[in-house]
Amino acid sequence: MVLDLSVKILFMYSSLVRIVSFTTISFFLCLHAQGNSLKNHPSPYLALHGNDPVEWNDWQANTAQKARDEDRLLFFSVGYFSCHWCHVMQRESYKNPDIARFINKHYIPVKIDRELEPALDARLIEFTQNTEQRAGWPLNVFITPEGHPLFSALYMPPEKFKQVLERVNQVWQEDRNRLRYLASKINEVQISDADKLLDKDRAAQMENLFLQQARSFHDEFEGGFGSQNKFPHTPALFYLLEIAENKESLEIDEILKVTLDAMANNGLFDHVGGGFFRYSVDPSWSIPHFEKMLYDNAELARLYWLADELYPDRGYKIIAQRTFEFMSRDMSTAQGALVASFSAVDDKDIEGGYYLWDEPQLLSVLGEENSQLLKAHCYVYGTPQLAGGHHLRCSRDVMAEAAEMTISEEEAAERIADSLELLRKHREAKRVLPVDTKLLAGWNGLALSAFCAASDDQDNPQFRRTADSIKNYLTETLWRNMRLSRAMDGKNSIGSASIEDYAYVARGLWDYAVLTGNDEDFALARQVHQVGWALYRDGNGWRSTKKTLLAEAPPKELFTDSPLVSPASALSMLGLDIAKHYGDNEIVERTRQALSRGWDSIEQHAFFYASHIQAQNHLARFLEKETVIQ
Repeated sequence: MVLDLSVKILFMYSSLVRIVSFTTISFFLCLHAQGNSLKNHPSPYLALHGNDPVEWNDWQANTAQKARDEDRLLFFSVGYFSCHWCHVMQRESYKNPDIARFINKHYIPVKIDRELEPALDARLIEFTQNTEQRAGWPLNVFITPEGHPLFSALYMPPEKFKQVLERVNQVWQEDRNRLRYLASKINEVQISDADKLLDKDRAAQMENLFLQQARSFHDEFEGGFGSQNKFPHTPALFYLLEIAENKESLEIDEILKVTLDAMANNGLFDHVGGGFFRYSVDPSWSIPHFEKMLYDNAELARLYWLADELYPDRGYKIIAQRTFEFMSRDMSTAQGALVASFSAVDDKDIEGGYYLWDEPQLLSVLGEENSQLLKAHCYVYGTPQLAGGHHLRCSRDVMAEAAEMTISEEEAAERIADSLELLRKHREAKRVLPVDTKLLAGWNGLALSAFCAASDDQDNPQFRRTADSIKNYLTETLWRNMRLSRAMDGKNSIGSASIEDYAYVARGLWDYAVLTGNDEDFALARQVHQVGWALYRDGNGWRSTKKTLLAEAPPKELFTDSPLVSPASALSMLGLDIAKHYGDNEIVERTRQALSRGWDSIEQHAFFYASHIQAQNHLARFLEKETVIQ
């Protein structure tokens, strides 16, 4: 049954205005022309929608002005290139002529590539989480002409989607002034000065809260956190790894080993070509959604590389190396930077089709004996889990297969590795996987940090060359006139840089400077950090962007971790490294102020503030050792 949206919208705002407040801004520029404006867009995701019958607009000032002039709701559809359900909703709804006609008549439709507009996406995700208690993509948000989010919905089948479109329009036509008032109602959020400055005891208390919640969320049987879909939660894993390095704890060791083993041995890892998928749709990590994202692979490669230093007997270095090799081989470009992602669907519109195998295919590529060995090793038996075939899940232990075939473990391991390489070359030659070719600043900053960590790998000199190439692209192409571009289309900047770009690029450049020891490299990283802090630190809070065409939101005291480390936490931790290198007391003081707030939120949800608490403990140890501040 379709919800009574008029009641729901009123309810949403009776509660939401107590949490979030917005102020209006004015928009100046000309009207936007009718028609779908996305064909041949430099964003591969937006270009995919260039032939939709929906008259999509790119998000710019004249689109906002058109909504104001015509007093029509904006309909924002947010997604990204490698998102499976985004493709499904396009096929079912946005290419549906009846649905398209209704949207074109009653709304100003706007298509957003979340990877080009990360701050806008984060704003709408937060709104949706607050009002729907869940969020994700495709993300559809109805927004007033003045720029206030009004109502949001995720994926839904076309029949229900059409009903929602009709009901929202009906409510708007009947009571737009009331909805406009509710959406624009202001409840100013004042962020006071910190009342409890961070010290060693307070930081230790927050770390203990994080550990308590990590234990409670941990799945001791399957690894990971939670009991449904499984995401890597890399910020929490990085922090757990750091804690394990500094103190002996069999419990923390077990959480890390169980989780790292599960992610590496099951379906989250691509055993044929290396690299990780974004998440699994089941609690046992067996079946992923088949997106491969640069940010996931950069962070997980670094995580496994560091984990191998603490647990050198578990084969984590091999997983890290294969992930680095995947990024260097498959994601590198002639420009030097790495592409954003690979699609979840292949060129035949089959989710996972590029990665799946049926038994005749394995037999054809590998031959009888090796296909039998690989099937036993990679759990290929019975009916395939997916319509496109079997997804290979390969344990690193070959003892059972070796015994069954009466060969040595060394021979079994070698034959399996050779078979996987044959499959990789076969799919590379015979299959097509769409790629999102955007070269994003922040994500390449993460990749730079990762490749710097592995640059001393004597077996893989390509890792250092990749680090050099990424660094050169960031500094020579994206950093201009003391500002970062999110991405470039030729000589033109596209998308909107945000706090994550400055935080992750500054971190990557600093890690590169540590690698080279070059004073100019250190100075550049410091400069990017200084600009990022100046742009996005606003009084006692943070902003994720310096420009918005929505009604402006108030600053936030702190950011939670997403699949990535909070960019505010990243800036704070890097600030301490800069202070230590340059003896800069001012950075330490402002970092202490930034980290000494949001205590109530952190205490309730410490697991999701892992990097913030990690930064707090970095600062506490820094103060204890350096005694910079009395």
